[in-house]
Order: sequence, then structure tokens, then C-alpha cells
Amino acid sequence: MTGLTKEHIGYENGVLGCVVSALTAFAAQGDAVLLHSPTYIGFTGCIGNNGFKMVHSPLKKDEAGIWRMDFEDMDAKIKANNIHVAVFCSPHNPCGRVWEKWEIEKAMEVYRANDCVVISDEIWSDLFWKNSGIKNYLYVFHIQ
Repeated sequence: MTGLTKEHIGYENGVLGCVVSALTAFAAQGDAVLLHSPTYIGFTGCIGNNGFKMVHSPLKKDEAGIWRMDFEDMDAKIKANNIHVAVFCSPHNPCGRVWEKWEIEKAMEVYRANDCVVISDEIWSDLFWKNSGIKNYLYVFHIQ
């Protein structure tokens, strides 16, 4: 990354304030925001109380009983609701699902194809075992 100076960096007291600040940078009150459900209740409160419309894309169980993102549903809801910002939790909160690399890549393909900014909440990512295979947005896309 180039051009980042200390004037570009702000302080937030917790993830909820940070999410709202990021949302207000990329969306206006009344705009729709995509989230996966079940949704962390803190997001439900702070996003809704700040005037954003929440659109949920429910996780669904696959044949092995693993909760997965429904990429077709995400794409359809982004298009139908003119969504340009999504909140993405890795690992998912509240279900605790640790996304596999291919899942993050596929989700980001959907977001990118729809010109959708991603606010990635990875606050719990450091609580997993080093070799657990957790992948986050920055790791997957080699952002440094």
C-alpha cells in the first residue's frame, strides 16, 4: 500500500463504532447493506440504529452439515437491493464458522462483480490455533 499517512488513520473504540464509521464512508443512511445471517446482534443494533437497511443472506447447511455462504443468494440480493457495501465476518459471528480459502475467494468474486465494498470484521481471527487453517481477507488476497 502506498500513500497511507498517519492523517488517514483514525481511532475507534471497538468493532461496532469502526463498522459504522466505515459504513458512513461508503454508504448513506437508508442504503442497503448485505450481512450473513444469523447476524451478530451488535451489528444488528449499530447498523439499524444508524439508519442503514440490513439485507440478510442466510447461511445454509451443505450435505455434510457445514454452514456455508449461499453465493447465488448473495449475488441476487446485492443486485435486487442495489447494495454497494457488505459486512463480512471471518470467522463468522455468531456461528463461529471458519471460512475456507475458496469460500472467501468466491465471496469476494461476488462482491467484486457487483462493485461492492467489503467491511471485513476479523476481530476473532487471532483466537484460532496457528495451524487451524483460518484464512482472512488480507491473507487470501496477499494485501500487505
